[in-house]
Amino acid sequence: MTKNRNRVKEAEILLMIAVFSAIFLMTCLTPMLADDFSYSFSYANGRRIENIGDIIRSLCAHRQTMNGRMFSHGLTMLFLLLPKIVFNFANAINAVLLLLLFHKYLENNEPGRTFILVLCSALLIWAFMPVFGQVFLWLDGSLNYSWALTVVMAFLYPFYCAFVGKTTAISGKPWLRILYILFAFVAGGYSENASCAAVFAAICFAVPAFKKKKLPSYLIFAWISACLGFLFLMTAPAESGRAAQTDLLGIAKNIQRVFEAPWQELSLLYFLFAALLAAALVCRADRRTVMAAVIFFLSSVVSVLVFVFAVYFPWRSLCAATIFLTASCVLLLRGIWSEGIKYPGPILAAILTVNFAFSFVLGLGDIAVMYMESRQRTAMIEEGIAQGLDPIEIHRYSSNTKYAACYLLPDVYDDSTLWPNYDMAAYYGAPAIVGIPPVEDFGS
Repeated sequence: MTKNRNRVKEAEILLMIAVFSAIFLMTCLTPMLADDFSYSFSYANGRRIENIGDIIRSLCAHRQTMNGRMFSHGLTMLFLLLPKIVFNFANAINAVLLLLLFHKYLENNEPGRTFILVLCSALLIWAFMPVFGQVFLWLDGSLNYSWALTVVMAFLYPFYCAFVGKTTAISGKPWLRILYILFAFVAGGYSENASCAAVFAAICFAVPAFKKKKLPSYLIFAWISACLGFLFLMTAPAESGRAAQTDLLGIAKNIQRVFEAPWQELSLLYFLFAALLAAALVCRADRRTVMAAVIFFLSSVVSVLVFVFAVYFPWRSLCAATIFLTASCVLLLRGIWSEGIKYPGPILAAILTVNFAFSFVLGLGDIAVMYMESRQRTAMIEEGIAQGLDPIEIHRYSSNTKYAACYLLPDVYDDSTLWPNYDMAAYYGAPAIVGIPPVEDFGS
């Protein structure tokens, strides 16, 4: 038994090393894109950000004009001040932390099963996360989306433990409880839809424990702190313009879009959830595990429904729905497995591994092409500046998979007065930049 546990531990370590290495490599190959150029400059005075003081002043202005995401955009400005390798390393660590959190949610008395479930979690995220490169590899996108996922899953874990009757290290240490309550404010104020869904999930986990008088008091304060954080986020003056869709026709179109986007991108994940839920109910899996999975599913719905009144809905905003759906599926899988149905876990892992083997090669190749194109772009800009060209022409990125961060991302337009052209020109010190078709499109 001890030998088997050691082997599982070694496999888990190898999985984390593999995740770290893959995300690190792909992040290294992902160049600056779109918002990265904008956040290199202060929203207070338009000048290049050079120190922490500039970041604080820029964030205050950003809250007035752009949005209330102070934590993620503060990190964006900070990492843009530092060598890119620092972010590359931190971003890979974040991906590992997210997977370790899944391990905490899924761990049981069978380490081998836990490993298979965590592996399935990683492969499901890889397979179904819309615009994966924007969510996990792009600097500004990662800090706003995949880092938000880690934050909210960490925030929810003590609430989940209270729901299923587990104890956490936080409960026995007053200083950890205080830090967690402060962290809850960050979780509540980090992302409009992910934080809203997390606050919803937390109260769903808390109410049954509260009724049984088994809810630790610090979780009540943590939930209030998260609500205050969300209030801090949504009361930013700029947020009123981002979430101000009150026109009935606009709301009707948003409802259609809110249902269409998840169906188009996540339909197979919804089918998997439905099948696993049916199996769990038939085999009478642990009630708390099934209910926890349902809460995560409902939270995924909430994370999308908040966009009914929004004026902007990028596909990367489906990241919270994807993570919560993944959590619900693997929790149901664990519940079924606990009832003696052994095959679904290994079978799902095998199918997803085959998908990963092909898509990773294609995705990594797409990212490598984008990296080489970015090097060509830089050379074209430097040469254009040296020759005094105005405007300087650069090729738009070509991408074929969602794993390249430039996929479906506004890149560069044929009008130098449009964003992000003017911020890119300012970053490089060029008079003006315009986009021309990718190299492969010439002659078509």
